[in-house]
Amino acid sequence: TLKQALRAVIPILVYGVYGYFTKEWTFEWENFHTENMQEEQTRKRIYAAIKEERRQWVAEKRVTEEELLCVSASKIMRFFESSLSQRMIAARQRKELFKEQPFVLGICANEFRENYPASETVLIQGVIDVFFYEEDGIVLADYKTDKVSSRQELIERYKTQIDYYQKALEQITGKTVKERILYSFCLQEEIYV
Repeated sequence: TLKQALRAVIPILVYGVYGYFTKEWTFEWENFHTENMQEEQTRKRIYAAIKEERRQWVAEKRVTEEELLCVSASKIMRFFESSLSQRMIAARQRKELFKEQPFVLGICANEFRENYPASETVLIQGVIDVFFYEEDGIVLADYKTDKVSSRQELIERYKTQIDYYQKALEQITGKTVKERILYSFCLQEEIYV
């Protein structure tokens, strides 16, 4: 299905600049953020690099052509132009960027469902897409590929998930989560939850 294809492709597309891409491409992208973002030659060079990486992923059988068609190079470019991406690059340079963080969180059963007994514990298991440290706390981000028409639709759909991710991160790290961001590839924007 389209949703499964997107789930297969998005981690490779997004995490590429933070680990899967060639060192030269990563260096090129980090330099892009220090140059004028509006400079057309720079934009064309980066866009061409994204397209070339996409071609290589198919050649290396990391994704299928069909999966790759689910997310256009322009949507990838739009993500990389976001302030979230810039903050992730800065965190990566400080070695404070963490991806695909698995967790198991134990919560009171009645916190999960009101009719469950308080004496029981429910285990919630998940994988946090990305989080990073900044001076005043943790930034938690989650990538969403859902086809939606509004920010509110995503917030309503994923608020509980983000609440659990925040609780898990704060328990694991002992630090405060200061921001919770959904990045919507459909809306092509950051959504603060």
